[in-house]
Amino acid sequence: MYTKEEFLQDCRTVFEHTDGNIADIPGIGKVVMYEAPLIGFGRADDPLFEKYKEPEVIGPNYLTPKEWFPKARTVVSFFLPFTEAVSSTNRALREDPSPEWLYARIEGQEFINQFGRNLQKLLEEKGIASCLPFQDPRYSVLLEQTTMNGAPDLHADSRWSERHAAYVCGLGTFGLSRSFITEKGTAGRFTSILVSEEFQPTERKYTGIYDYCTRCGVCAGKCPAQAISLEYGKNNATCRAYLRMTSEKFAPRYGCGKCQVGVPCERTAPGLKRESKEPEKNMAENHKIKVARRSDWKTTPMPERHETFVLHRALSSKDMDALRLGNVPQAMEDKWFWYMEGPTLWAHRSWTGYCIYRIDFKEDQNHVVTVNRDPKQYKCTSVEEDIATLNKLLDWWTEISYDHYHEWLSETYDALKKADEEK
Repeated sequence: MYTKEEFLQDCRTVFEHTDGNIADIPGIGKVVMYEAPLIGFGRADDPLFEKYKEPEVIGPNYLTPKEWFPKARTVVSFFLPFTEAVSSTNRALREDPSPEWLYARIEGQEFINQFGRNLQKLLEEKGIASCLPFQDPRYSVLLEQTTMNGAPDLHADSRWSERHAAYVCGLGTFGLSRSFITEKGTAGRFTSILVSEEFQPTERKYTGIYDYCTRCGVCAGKCPAQAISLEYGKNNATCRAYLRMTSEKFAPRYGCGKCQVGVPCERTAPGLKRESKEPEKNMAENHKIKVARRSDWKTTPMPERHETFVLHRALSSKDMDALRLGNVPQAMEDKWFWYMEGPTLWAHRSWTGYCIYRIDFKEDQNHVVTVNRDPKQYKCTSVEEDIATLNKLLDWWTEISYDHYHEWLSETYDALKKADEEK
């Protein structure tokens, strides 16, 4: 009997022995393009595959695993992360894709295709039948004209979707930019294979299609084509037009990927629910933990000059328990004092006591934020920047054990980076 563990070992062996993962780039040299894949498994008869035929999902052109390959029992999805050598160079350029990214996108895709063919050949030698949908002659994409907020847009009714397969196989969820966020981030490429062998499916740690996305909006600010917005997501027509421009400028290659680098989800899944190591109880009821109160710190009220916006973020009951504890600063680098009164969180700078944020948490996860706009107290004027800041802060503040020192290091690094970019 061919086991799942044996299959995983074969995948690793084939990946390591498939030629083409090193690009020899003129003027740069040899660059390794992909790290070892993250692998997920799904049932070939999972009901979600039928749902993908609905027009508002993919469309009637879509083929289920059983339609591709009647013997299919398992769908195996692979996410191959770009190496840091590829991601870092694209991260460093504001508009043009880096040569390393372009090679990883085009020559790298051929390497991925060859990896799939080599794996298929090995499985055939072991008597296991398989199908590679993306490389099958039946694969096609129908582009349909549609609109987004009154602007022209495109919907891709494809016969197979690697990202939708990855969702079924437990690898992650979609993001605001329509990229796919895995536990190893979003910067990488996908492939899949349908096999006649039955393997235990990977547990899906999510229930919603956007669970791993915090809607921080950083990808929208990174997009050189301005194709992404917090309100409507990504406009495919605008994105494709920009990619066509890169194909003319960098022929025979093309690419962009700015929404996948320099963002919180580049190397991880920010929205992945954290597992509590505490006993299953309301932490605020734990007598060993002090809950912060308004009177614990010298503060000033929210000034008359302020602005209100909505923060879309999913928060679990454990996240809310952590926030209700608040934080009373214990060291100079501990820069925030916050506490909760009912459903409202008040966040003050520890050194000045200035109130920077008030968050009124809502059950529908559309939280109302009031932000300080007094220039003498708080210099930021951008809602998108505040959304990114708040999502990062909430990542720290919902940790079971709040680590103020590493938050301070992260905040200091971001400030230095911003100052350097503004030079």
